[in-house]
Amino acid sequence: MANQEVEVTVVDVNGDCPHYKVGDTLVFKNQVFDPRWSTVDVFCVHSINDIYDEMMRLRREREVGNSVRVSCMDNSIVTFEIKLTVSE
Repeated sequence: MANQEVEVTVVDVNGDCPHYKVGDTLVFKNQVFDPRWSTVDVFCVHSINDIYDEMMRLRREREVGNSVRVSCMDNSIVTFEIKLTVSE
């Protein structure tokens, strides 16, 4: 299996989100959340649904640098940028 890393960055917060703030990052290494490289200690369950499909699509495409933005399913309070940063 390829060595892959996906970085998810919070790029916008419209309203009150108790979990994330602009600039927060979540790092997934080979599809596992890696808190050592992330700036958050918690991972909101809504985020799983918001991020998963696009993260997997980017991993399948294997184009480093490609990114996509998705909004939180909770009234689009948070916007995430999902970016493939490593694919070897």
